[in-house]
Amino acid sequence: MATSNFHNVNASHIFACSLENEWDFEDLKDNLSYEFKNLDGFDTLTKSDPSELRSFPSNSICSVSRQHIYNNFSLDVIVTIVARSGYYEGCNLDWHVNYEIDGHSVDVDDFLSACSDSEIKELVQALKDDGHLDEGDDNDFDITVRKLLGNSWRLSKEDEETILKIVCSV
Repeated sequence: MATSNFHNVNASHIFACSLENEWDFEDLKDNLSYEFKNLDGFDTLTKSDPSELRSFPSNSICSVSRQHIYNNFSLDVIVTIVARSGYYEGCNLDWHVNYEIDGHSVDVDDFLSACSDSEIKELVQALKDDGHLDEGDDNDFDITVRKLLGNSWRLSKEDEETILKIVCSV
């Protein structure tokens, strides 16, 4: 039986780092902090990693935060860079995101489920106004998909085969 060497939570790939000694790890942390320190909201005092596992201890390196103030609340988004220890050797880089509303840590899904439709629309509009959310132009693909939604019972067998062929080729 074997175990994987790395554990990642949010990264779509394993960003592995080979570390020969403790100085290599200190260099890695310093280099990452140096690259992020010019960003607004940079902080070396970071949140602990909520996804840390006993077999894969982690070290939060630095974080970058952004605050957005809306009509009746403020939203802080904090991204923390994390180095997770390899099971056998080395480490891999990952991150975690923490959301705070009016200074209180929240789960985004819980927050959105507690919002009314008008509050969600207000939030989306504020994101668009601030330039954080693209208006997006409707292209032919989006229009066609919207037409297909809810109408699968109207598709012919040939239409279904064509769609599956396209999906498989992508």
